[in-house]
Amino acid sequence: MADEKMSGKQKTLVMIVGMLLLAITTVLLLNDPLSRNECTSAVMSSKKAKAIDVEAETVKIGANAQPKNLEELTNQSQLVIDAAVRLCNRHRTGLIDDDAYDLLLAQLIQSFVPGEPLVSDKESSTDVLAAADTQPVQDTQPPAVQFTAHVESFGDIAGRENAWVGTTGSAKRMEGFSARLIGAPEGLNLEYMCHAQGTGDSVWLSEGQFCGSRGNRKRVEGLGFRMTGERADEFDVLYECHTQSLGTLSIRSNGEYCGTRGRNKRLEAFKVSIVRKDKT
Repeated sequence: MADEKMSGKQKTLVMIVGMLLLAITTVLLLNDPLSRNECTSAVMSSKKAKAIDVEAETVKIGANAQPKNLEELTNQSQLVIDAAVRLCNRHRTGLIDDDAYDLLLAQLIQSFVPGEPLVSDKESSTDVLAAADTQPVQDTQPPAVQFTAHVESFGDIAGRENAWVGTTGSAKRMEGFSARLIGAPEGLNLEYMCHAQGTGDSVWLSEGQFCGSRGNRKRVEGLGFRMTGERADEFDVLYECHTQSLGTLSIRSNGEYCGTRGRNKRLEAFKVSIVRKDKT
Protein backbone atom coordinates (compact mmCIF):
# COMPACT_ATOMS: atom_id res chain seq x y z
CA MET A 1 0.00 0.00 0.00
CA ALA A 2 2.85 2.33 0.88
CA ASP A 3 4.56 1.46 -2.40
CA GLU A 4 1.39 2.32 -4.33
CA LYS A 5 1.15 5.61 -2.45
CA MET A 6 4.76 6.42 -3.29
CA SER A 7 4.11 5.57 -6.92
CA GLY A 8 1.23 8.05 -6.95
CA LYS A 9 3.43 10.82 -5.52
CA GLN A 10 6.09 9.91 -8.02
CA LYS A 11 3.66 10.37 -10.90
CA THR A 12 2.44 13.66 -9.44
CA LEU A 13 5.96 15.07 -9.19
CA VAL A 14 6.86 13.86 -12.66
CA MET A 15 3.75 15.56 -14.04
CA ILE A 16 4.57 18.82 -12.22
CA VAL A 17 8.12 18.88 -13.55
CA GLY A 18 6.98 17.89 -17.04
CA MET A 19 4.36 20.66 -17.18
CA LEU A 20 6.88 23.19 -15.93
CA LEU A 21 9.50 22.30 -18.51
CA LEU A 22 6.93 22.05 -21.29
CA ALA A 23 5.82 25.61 -20.48
CA ILE A 24 9.44 26.79 -20.55
CA THR A 25 10.09 25.02 -23.85
CA THR A 26 6.96 26.48 -25.43
CA VAL A 27 7.89 30.01 -24.39
CA LEU A 28 11.46 29.71 -25.61
CA LEU A 29 10.76 27.99 -28.91
CA LEU A 30 7.57 29.78 -30.00
CA ASN A 31 8.38 33.30 -28.82
CA ASP A 32 12.11 33.37 -29.50
CA PRO A 33 13.87 35.60 -30.39
CA LEU A 34 13.31 37.57 -27.19
CA SER A 35 15.23 40.34 -25.52
CA ARG A 36 17.24 39.54 -22.39
CA ASN A 37 14.57 40.90 -20.07
CA GLU A 38 11.83 39.13 -21.99
CA CYS A 39 13.72 35.82 -21.73
CA THR A 40 13.93 36.19 -17.99
CA SER A 41 10.35 37.32 -17.39
CA ALA A 42 8.90 34.69 -19.73
CA VAL A 43 10.74 31.81 -18.12
CA MET A 44 10.29 33.15 -14.59
CA SER A 45 6.54 33.34 -15.12
CA SER A 46 6.56 29.60 -15.69
CA LYS A 47 7.99 29.08 -12.19
CA LYS A 48 4.49 29.48 -10.78
CA ALA A 49 3.96 25.85 -11.77
CA LYS A 50 6.19 24.90 -8.83
CA ALA A 51 3.89 26.47 -6.24
CA ILE A 52 2.00 23.25 -5.61
CA ASP A 53 1.62 21.83 -2.10
CA VAL A 54 3.22 18.39 -2.16
CA GLU A 55 4.54 16.62 0.95
CA ALA A 56 8.35 16.78 1.16
CA GLU A 57 9.32 13.15 1.55
CA THR A 58 11.65 10.69 -0.15
CA VAL A 59 10.77 10.25 -3.81
CA LYS A 60 12.41 8.89 -6.91
CA ILE A 61 11.26 10.15 -10.27
CA GLY A 62 13.37 7.98 -12.56
CA ALA A 63 15.30 10.89 -14.08
CA ASN A 64 19.08 11.05 -14.48
CA ALA A 65 19.33 12.90 -11.17
CA GLN A 66 17.00 11.47 -8.56
CA PRO A 67 16.09 14.04 -5.87
CA LYS A 68 15.67 12.67 -2.36
CA ASN A 69 12.99 15.15 -1.39
CA LEU A 70 10.88 17.98 -2.69
CA GLU A 71 13.47 20.60 -1.74
CA GLU A 72 16.08 18.94 -3.93
CA LEU A 73 13.55 18.60 -6.74
CA THR A 74 12.80 22.31 -6.49
CA ASN A 75 16.51 23.15 -6.51
CA GLN A 76 17.06 21.02 -9.61
CA SER A 77 14.12 22.53 -11.47
CA GLN A 78 15.49 25.99 -10.56
CA LEU A 79 18.78 25.01 -12.19
CA VAL A 80 16.87 24.05 -15.34
CA ILE A 81 14.99 27.37 -15.33
CA ASP A 82 18.19 29.40 -14.84
CA ALA A 83 19.93 27.47 -17.59
CA ALA A 84 16.95 27.93 -19.93
CA VAL A 85 17.03 31.70 -19.40
CA ARG A 86 20.74 31.83 -20.10
CA LEU A 87 20.41 29.68 -23.22
CA CYS A 88 17.64 31.96 -24.48
CA ASN A 89 19.81 35.01 -23.88
CA ARG A 90 22.75 33.45 -25.68
CA HIS A 91 20.58 32.59 -28.69
CA ARG A 92 18.87 36.00 -28.69
CA THR A 93 22.20 37.82 -28.85
CA GLY A 94 23.74 35.53 -31.44
CA LEU A 95 26.25 33.76 -29.19
CA ILE A 96 24.92 30.38 -30.31
CA ASP A 97 23.27 29.59 -33.63
CA ASP A 98 19.82 28.09 -34.18
CA ASP A 99 20.97 24.46 -34.51
CA ALA A 100 23.13 24.60 -31.39
CA TYR A 101 20.31 26.28 -29.47
CA ASP A 102 17.73 23.64 -30.42
CA LEU A 103 20.09 20.78 -29.54
CA LEU A 104 21.27 22.26 -26.26
CA LEU A 105 17.75 23.10 -25.13
CA ALA A 106 16.61 19.56 -25.91
CA GLN A 107 19.57 18.17 -24.00
CA LEU A 108 18.87 20.47 -21.08
CA ILE A 109 15.28 19.28 -20.81
CA GLN A 110 16.02 15.60 -21.39
CA SER A 111 18.77 15.67 -18.76
CA PHE A 112 16.07 16.27 -16.16
CA VAL A 113 12.77 14.89 -17.47
CA PRO A 114 12.18 11.17 -16.98
CA GLY A 115 12.58 9.09 -20.08
CA GLU A 116 15.31 8.25 -22.54
CA PRO A 117 18.05 10.85 -21.94
CA LEU A 118 19.97 12.58 -24.69
CA VAL A 119 22.90 13.17 -22.35
CA SER A 120 24.80 10.85 -20.04
CA ASP A 121 24.01 10.37 -16.37
CA LYS A 122 26.98 12.51 -15.42
CA GLU A 123 25.82 15.51 -17.39
CA SER A 124 23.62 18.19 -15.82
CA SER A 125 22.12 21.53 -16.80
CA THR A 126 25.46 23.08 -15.81
CA ASP A 127 27.28 20.79 -18.24
CA VAL A 128 24.87 21.65 -21.04
CA LEU A 129 25.35 25.34 -20.35
CA ALA A 130 29.11 24.87 -20.41
CA ALA A 131 28.68 23.29 -23.84
CA ALA A 132 26.88 26.43 -24.96
CA ASP A 133 29.85 28.49 -23.83
CA THR A 134 32.15 26.47 -26.10
CA GLN A 135 30.04 27.12 -29.19
CA PRO A 136 31.69 29.50 -31.68
CA VAL A 137 30.46 33.06 -31.41
CA GLN A 138 28.15 33.92 -34.28
CA ASP A 139 29.40 37.48 -34.57
CA THR A 140 28.25 37.88 -38.17
CA GLN A 141 24.66 38.36 -37.00
CA PRO A 142 23.28 41.86 -36.43
CA PRO A 143 23.13 42.84 -32.76
CA ALA A 144 19.93 43.61 -30.90
CA VAL A 145 19.20 47.16 -29.71
CA GLN A 146 17.59 48.26 -26.46
CA PHE A 147 16.06 51.73 -26.17
CA THR A 148 14.82 53.91 -23.36
CA ALA A 149 12.59 56.75 -24.55
CA HIS A 150 11.02 59.55 -22.50
CA VAL A 151 7.52 60.25 -23.81
CA GLU A 152 4.98 62.88 -22.81
CA SER A 153 2.51 61.53 -20.20
CA PHE A 154 4.21 58.12 -20.14
CA GLY A 155 7.67 58.94 -18.82
CA ASP A 156 10.43 56.45 -19.57
CA ILE A 157 9.42 53.49 -21.72
CA ALA A 158 11.49 50.58 -23.01
CA GLY A 159 11.84 49.60 -26.64
CA ARG A 160 13.77 47.36 -28.97
CA GLU A 161 14.84 47.02 -32.58
CA ASN A 162 12.32 46.37 -35.36
CA ALA A 163 9.46 47.87 -33.35
CA TRP A 164 8.09 51.38 -32.85
CA VAL A 165 9.60 53.16 -29.88
CA GLY A 166 7.23 55.86 -28.64
CA THR A 167 3.60 56.31 -29.71
CA THR A 168 1.74 56.66 -32.99
CA GLY A 169 -1.65 58.33 -33.22
CA SER A 170 -1.63 59.55 -29.60
CA ALA A 171 -0.26 63.07 -30.21
CA LYS A 172 2.44 62.57 -27.58
CA ARG A 173 5.85 64.18 -28.01
CA MET A 174 9.07 62.27 -27.55
CA GLU A 175 11.36 64.26 -25.29
CA GLY A 176 14.50 62.15 -25.39
CA PHE A 177 15.97 58.66 -25.76
CA SER A 178 19.04 56.50 -25.31
CA ALA A 179 20.15 53.30 -27.06
CA ARG A 180 22.45 50.38 -26.42
CA LEU A 181 23.58 47.43 -28.55
CA ILE A 182 23.10 43.93 -27.13
CA GLY A 183 25.29 41.09 -28.34
CA ALA A 184 27.36 43.28 -30.66
CA PRO A 185 30.57 41.76 -32.05
CA GLU A 186 33.80 43.36 -30.94
CA GLY A 187 34.57 46.43 -33.03
CA LEU A 188 30.94 47.45 -33.64
CA ASN A 189 29.29 50.39 -31.86
CA LEU A 190 26.25 52.62 -32.27
CA GLU A 191 26.06 56.42 -32.16
CA TYR A 192 23.02 58.70 -32.42
CA MET A 193 21.99 62.36 -32.37
CA CYS A 194 18.77 64.32 -32.07
CA HIS A 195 17.35 67.76 -32.77
CA ALA A 196 15.53 69.07 -29.72
CA GLN A 197 13.29 72.08 -29.19
CA GLY A 198 15.28 75.03 -27.90
CA THR A 199 18.72 73.40 -28.20
CA GLY A 200 18.93 72.30 -31.83
CA ASP A 201 21.18 69.49 -33.00
CA SER A 202 23.05 67.50 -30.39
CA VAL A 203 26.52 66.09 -30.93
CA TRP A 204 26.81 62.43 -31.86
CA LEU A 205 26.42 60.45 -28.65
CA SER A 206 27.75 57.05 -27.58
CA GLU A 207 25.63 54.12 -26.40
CA GLY A 208 23.85 54.70 -23.12
CA GLN A 209 23.97 58.50 -23.29
CA PHE A 210 20.65 60.33 -23.18
CA CYS A 211 19.72 62.57 -26.12
CA GLY A 212 17.10 65.25 -25.42
CA SER A 213 15.59 66.07 -22.03
CA ARG A 214 13.32 64.78 -19.29
CA GLY A 215 10.55 66.77 -17.66
CA ASN A 216 11.18 70.02 -19.56
CA ARG A 217 8.29 69.61 -22.01
CA LYS A 218 10.72 69.99 -24.88
CA ARG A 219 10.04 67.94 -27.99
CA VAL A 220 12.54 66.03 -30.07
CA GLU A 221 12.00 66.91 -33.73
CA GLY A 222 14.34 64.50 -35.47
CA LEU A 223 17.23 62.09 -35.07
CA GLY A 224 19.91 60.01 -36.73
CA PHE A 225 21.80 56.76 -36.09
CA ARG A 226 25.12 55.46 -37.38
CA MET A 227 27.40 52.47 -36.84
CA THR A 228 30.99 53.08 -35.78
CA GLY A 229 34.06 50.96 -35.10
CA GLU A 230 36.26 48.64 -37.09
CA ARG A 231 33.34 46.55 -38.28
CA ALA A 232 30.90 49.36 -39.01
CA ASP A 233 31.21 48.78 -42.77
CA GLU A 234 29.69 45.29 -42.36
CA PHE A 235 26.30 46.55 -41.15
CA ASP A 236 23.63 49.10 -42.07
CA VAL A 237 21.42 50.85 -39.54
CA LEU A 238 17.97 51.66 -40.97
CA TYR A 239 15.36 53.81 -39.27
CA GLU A 240 12.10 55.64 -39.82
CA CYS A 241 10.26 58.34 -37.89
CA HIS A 242 6.65 59.09 -37.10
CA THR A 243 6.14 62.85 -36.78
CA GLN A 244 3.33 65.24 -35.98
CA SER A 245 0.93 65.78 -38.93
CA LEU A 246 3.41 64.23 -41.40
CA GLY A 247 2.99 60.65 -40.27
CA THR A 248 5.66 58.07 -41.04
CA LEU A 249 8.56 59.40 -43.08
CA SER A 250 10.61 57.37 -45.55
CA ILE A 251 13.39 55.14 -44.28
CA ARG A 252 16.76 56.74 -43.60
CA SER A 253 20.09 55.02 -43.01
CA ASN A 254 23.65 55.35 -41.70
CA GLY A 255 23.65 58.85 -40.24
CA GLU A 256 20.99 60.47 -42.42
CA TYR A 257 18.64 62.85 -40.62
CA CYS A 258 15.06 61.71 -40.05
CA GLY A 259 12.42 64.21 -38.94
CA THR A 260 12.07 67.97 -39.24
CA ARG A 261 13.95 71.08 -38.13
CA GLY A 262 12.41 74.43 -37.27
CA ARG A 263 8.84 73.50 -38.18
CA ASN A 264 7.51 72.99 -34.63
CA LYS A 265 6.73 69.36 -35.39
CA ARG A 266 7.17 66.83 -32.64
CA LEU A 267 8.75 63.44 -33.18
CA GLU A 268 6.35 60.83 -31.80
CA ALA A 269 8.09 57.52 -32.49
CA PHE A 270 10.94 55.85 -34.35
CA LYS A 271 11.81 52.35 -35.50
CA VAL A 272 15.37 51.05 -35.94
CA SER A 273 16.80 47.90 -37.47
CA ILE A 274 20.37 46.77 -38.01
CA VAL A 275 21.09 44.52 -40.99
CA ARG A 276 24.18 42.92 -42.39
CA LYS A 277 25.30 44.51 -45.65
CA ASP A 278 24.85 42.44 -48.78
CA LYS A 279 28.29 42.33 -50.40
CA THR A 280 27.28 40.14 -53.33
